[in-house]
Amino acid sequence: MNELDGFDVAILAALQDEGRMATVALAERVHLSASQVTRRMRRLEQSGTIARYAALLDPAAVGLHVLAFTSVSLDIQTAETTAVFREAIAALPQVLECFATTGDADFLLKVATTDLAAFSDLLMAGIMPIPHVRNLRSSIVLRAFKHATAFDLGHFSRP
Repeated sequence: MNELDGFDVAILAALQDEGRMATVALAERVHLSASQVTRRMRRLEQSGTIARYAALLDPAAVGLHVLAFTSVSLDIQTAETTAVFREAIAALPQVLECFATTGDADFLLKVATTDLAAFSDLLMAGIMPIPHVRNLRSSIVLRAFKHATAFDLGHFSRP
């Protein structure tokens, strides 16, 4: 982990809250000069601490009405089979996130599609044909009660 000081943490917290904040406004918020904030942001970007900037869209506003979590089990787990799976999943734009997991399944996917028919097509034509996929289990999101994108940075202020 990169060594982050209080100013770095304040910059990261502010950017998680408002990613489009102008450098001058960010500098005022964290009590540094704009040039210091610019240098720190460049260092945080180059180190990978800031991975990227993105706009967060409302899925329904862009026609994505089905959100699901799908767990996937492979019949055999080798470096080759998992690499093939990861490459195939990376090519599916409906898969928003893919995690290797412990427990009953090997992978957990977060998927967004326009409707149930599109979700079914994704499973049947996009995921099930991937070599060595043994089992799929999906949960359709009925309603979201919490959706956060900001990481808790409170551990930096704890002793």
